[in-house]
Amino acid sequence: MKFNQWLEQQYLAWEMQSGQRKTLLQFAEYLGISNSLLSHYLSGTRKPSDPILDRIVEKLGDEAYDVLEKPRPDPLLRRIIQNWGQMTEEQKDQITDILGSDSNR
Repeated sequence: MKFNQWLEQQYLAWEMQSGQRKTLLQFAEYLGISNSLLSHYLSGTRKPSDPILDRIVEKLGDEAYDVLEKPRPDPLLRRIIQNWGQMTEEQKDQITDILGSDSNR
């Protein structure tokens, strides 16, 4: 299945789950992307960049990686990235020490 077909199925499932008609603009807002990007994805003229794909995955699940034939990120690494801003400097230093390199924060 192509990404645009999968995304359309996700839109229809999201709409049915809400129990009411929803617009593509509302779906784009739900995903946290622009309406024009959503239109490109649905028409198959573009595929999402990694940062946009991460937003889509947050709402629609890891299956988006599979459809695009991209590897799923390591769950532990994903948690570290998501929580980096809330970590203390000591925690960040511990992680970078374990990695054995200087941090470029």
